[in-house]
Amino acid sequence: MSDQRDAEQPSLSSSDAMSLSRFVELYSNALPQMVRVVSGFGPPSVREPGCDCLSIVEANCSQVVAAETADGEAFLLPLNTTTKLSLIYNPTGDPREAVQGFVFKTVADLKVISPRPRLVCTKNSWIDPDHDDDDELLLEANEILVLMEDETSAEGLSGLRVFSMNTRTTKFLPDHCSPVFSTAASRLSLHLPDILAYVSRPFPCEACIVRQREQQSCNRCYPANVVALTALTTSTVLRCLELSRRGGGASLVSTYYVPGDLPGVEVVVEETSGGQTCGSVFPAKDAFTGEYRANQTRTLALRPPPQIHQP
Repeated sequence: MSDQRDAEQPSLSSSDAMSLSRFVELYSNALPQMVRVVSGFGPPSVREPGCDCLSIVEANCSQVVAAETADGEAFLLPLNTTTKLSLIYNPTGDPREAVQGFVFKTVADLKVISPRPRLVCTKNSWIDPDHDDDDELLLEANEILVLMEDETSAEGLSGLRVFSMNTRTTKFLPDHCSPVFSTAASRLSLHLPDILAYVSRPFPCEACIVRQREQQSCNRCYPANVVALTALTTSTVLRCLELSRRGGGASLVSTYYVPGDLPGVEVVVEETSGGQTCGSVFPAKDAFTGEYRANQTRTLALRPPPQIHQP
């Protein structure tokens, strides 16, 4: 009878592999804990022997953005993700056309469009030649602008009030302002906190995930990167530390923000003594950019990220 009862009870031994959700359930009030990654963090071919351990130091309920791929796969984006996104303007319902963007020569052209884009980027700098005050009317090239509302100036000029993401100031642009405005996704990449802070009623909307190597090289975006952002919510996020030892006795510490319910991941709680820790963990791979970089704060999607393919 005793053997049967023991078989029905789940073992809580630290030597057994468990999901991250189970780890949070058992150990969220007993952190930090050293764990060994058994499966789920990157392909084994990119790991080094003995480099599968990390210290989970905190489990916090954090704000995240709910998102969905074109195939209907739901996932969550941490607000502190290092990945940038571009809110796309898609009046025709064609992701490819939306990612490439539309061009408007003047403010007057923007004002007659319905629906209007939320964000535009200037292709050229511009100063009103008929105005003495250059401070407010100056626009730099590659300035990202949040479109706010139609406005008439004290001089009776019709125009548009905008917020500059570059200078963090509002500006009045007259109808004849003509730096050429673009909605190309490659020109409008922002971090999630900036989108939430400065774009009015950001949900629901379509956004294009901008991978790191695209920012660093050709700055291109692809329709396959387009996702729908639907709501701001909360989820448990684990803060993890990796200790990577290098030649000459030097070591590097990297911080990871990992979802507490990321599926497919199993860990084993390690017994440590005398301040000893187990080596370094998986390579510093960002779930969206696909880049491997050390000594940086990284984040992972809280659900399987969308499959991003170049055409």
